[in-house]
Order: sequence, then structure tokens, then C-alpha cells
Amino acid sequence: MAFDLMEIGFSRKRFILKRAWRQLRNVLLLSLLSSQPSFGQEGTDYLRINVLVDELSRFDIRRGSFSIGFYIWYQTSINKPSYLDSLIIKNALEMKVSERTQVLTGEGIVYRQYVRAVVPHQWDVRNFPYDIQYLKVPLRIEDFTYNQLRFISNNTNAIINEGLELGEWSIIGASIFGTRSRASSALGDPANTNLGETTFAAADLSITVSRSSRLGFWKMITGTIAAAMLAFIAFFIPLKTPVPRFALIAGSVFTNVISMRNTSIDLSAMGVITLIDQIHILVMIFIGISAFMCSR
Repeated sequence: MAFDLMEIGFSRKRFILKRAWRQLRNVLLLSLLSSQPSFGQEGTDYLRINVLVDELSRFDIRRGSFSIGFYIWYQTSINKPSYLDSLIIKNALEMKVSERTQVLTGEGIVYRQYVRAVVPHQWDVRNFPYDIQYLKVPLRIEDFTYNQLRFISNNTNAIINEGLELGEWSIIGASIFGTRSRASSALGDPANTNLGETTFAAADLSITVSRSSRLGFWKMITGTIAAAMLAFIAFFIPLKTPVPRFALIAGSVFTNVISMRNTSIDLSAMGVITLIDQIHILVMIFIGISAFMCSR
């Protein structure tokens, strides 16, 4: 009887020990799993990004785009990957990237690439030819989240190449800012399931340019100036001959309307009232006054 009681006591202790061990093992496993980095939970790498623009051309108002070429580089430690392999320009119409160049330095390694792209831009020509355009190039790293990689803004180094000339345009300034780009999906990452979104490392390159040439402006208003002159000449025709008067006024109306339509097409500004449109409207009012005076 005493032996049976001892056996029961040992069995109970073994059961308690096994249960405690299972609980400890589960805790250790959970701890190990939670320490495994998903692609949104790794240590963050901060990089100071550098850009030098040496091509800026093909300002295409009708297509709504511009062309740009620039060097992009950064310095990091040797054991870090080349993030530039995943570089894209968001919504770019065209993009070509040169082979990556890497240079060893005393402080690590420098990764560099040259990028050419055609970037969309909504041209604001309401104040043509005194318009100022804010060109934006949205850079994004596709394969690394914002928790893994963040760009630090670097506005101390030159962003625009010293010899860059734009012809009819002048560069006012340029800047680059580290930012982020969001996708409204977890993209299969369990760590972001609750958030319902994924955030990527990004940087915005901004260049401000102003139009320096007024030649295009004078070409565009030549038609409306001619229309105003026709309406003005109508004042000097005697009232006894009304037909030539009204012929000149009709011709000025036709000239002004066609000129206004052509300039709107050239500026791709059918949906807005530009400065040139306002000039055409004033000339149309002047023609209307001329017609009224001629009818009296």
C-alpha cells in the first residue's frame, strides 16, 4: 500500500514537470518566432542620398512631360546591399538605368548609377509666358520597406550641374527630400496585415524653373493683334460705305477666334483661362464695341 502511494506521488510529479516543460518550450518558441524579422521589422538603414542633374530637356506641353538625366549615389558600409538595384521613378513614361558603379572608400563603399527618364508633368500655363514650373521626380525603392530603409535629405551638395543650360528656361532652385510611398495593401507581409498598407522608402527630387523667353508669347498673339488692327481700321471708313466696315469687323472676329483656338491647342490649355486667352477676350470686346459704333 505504501509503495502504491509512493508510485502515485512520483507519477504526479512527473506529470507536473512535463506540463511545466511544455509551457516553457512554448514560451521559448513564441519568443524565437517573434524575434525573426519579417520584411517590415528589420533594423532601419538611414542613407544620405545624393543627386546631380546634368540633363533637362524636351519640355513637352502637349504630351505633358519632360526629360531628365541625373547621377544618383550614396555611401554605406560594405556589408550593405545596393539599394539602387530596386530604384524606380514612379509613373515614369520611360526610364533607362546604367550599370551600377561601386567605389571603395576608407569609410565604406559608394554605389552610383546614371538614370535617364521621361517624367509626366502637369504644365500650368495660366500665366504664360511668365509661368513658373515645379518639376517633380518621385524616386522609390521597390524591394525595401520604410522600416528597413529611409533616405535622409541632402541639400548641402549641388543638385544641378554647373554647366546645365535650358535655352528658353531658367533654373530657380532644386532640392531633394527623403519621404515615403504608401501602398494600400499588406502585400502578403504578415507584419503589416493589421495595418492594411505597406510603406516604401522614397525621395522626391524637385526642380523649379521659370520661362525666360517671351518670343513664343509674341508669336501667339500676332493673330489677335491683327484682329484688333482690322477692327480699329473700321473706324476710319466713312459711314456711307458700311459694307467694307462690317467686312473688316467680320474678318477681325474670325481672325481672333482662330488665333485663340490655336493658342489653346499649342498650350494644351482647353480647360483653363490663360493670360493669352484674356488678351483675346479683351480684343473680342473691342471688336464688339467697334461693331456697335459702326452700326450707329
